[in-house]
Amino acid sequence: MNYKICFVCTGNACRSPFAECVTKKLLADAGIEDIEVFSLGTLDWGENPRDAAMVDVAKELDYELSGTTMVMTREKLMAADAIIVFDERHRDAITRVLDYSHWNRIVLFNKIAWDARR
Repeated sequence: MNYKICFVCTGNACRSPFAECVTKKLLADAGIEDIEVFSLGTLDWGENPRDAAMVDVAKELDYELSGTTMVMTREKLMAADAIIVFDERHRDAITRVLDYSHWNRIVLFNKIAWDARR
């Protein structure tokens, strides 16, 4: 069984897809194959390419950022075991879509980063 991590930002053009590609590379480099990583946006801006400046930054850092933007849906969120958001607005948007019994899957990125520092 695969564990599924979903990163969520506003438009799914910069933050969440960058976190997705970095996490995928870290997992691959560690030989971890049973964790699936994907990303979504809270707003539906249609399917668009990733932010060009972010693609360039990722490339400079030796990451491949590709794909198109995807909006969150209840079904996609329900598939995730962990949902990592970048601010409270993302969490609030998810709680309007996801059943209360699944809110424990949502965590702020800053919280994970802070806990990792300890």
